[in-house]
Amino acid sequence: QLAWDQKFSPIFVGDVVDGLLAVVRHDLSGLFHLAGLEPFSRVELFGLLTAQLRDRFGDIPQVNIQICRINDLNLVEKRPIDCSMNSGKLVRTVGLSLHSAESCCRPLVDSLHTWPPC
Repeated sequence: QLAWDQKFSPIFVGDVVDGLLAVVRHDLSGLFHLAGLEPFSRVELFGLLTAQLRDRFGDIPQVNIQICRINDLNLVEKRPIDCSMNSGKLVRTVGLSLHSAESCCRPLVDSLHTWPPC
């Protein structure tokens, strides 16, 4: 199942490291977000990844997924709908450069020799 309604800001782990080091180097205080460049739902992120898989391997088998709302997943606690953050303040303050979600998916797809992977 993939939730269509919850937005979050996935970030490349290397950007997290660079961002935290920049905070320490610049001796920053206050509130700064450290998150990916743009918000995505899980459905949108899945679509981004499958589009890149199709670009590389052509027609790929359909995956049977169910689209749902995040709070229809029977999780222990209710989840917020908008978990996205904006790293603009940190980017402007320290000159941080962040990777797009698309650029993070590309190395993963490029590392695959066949689809589906064995």
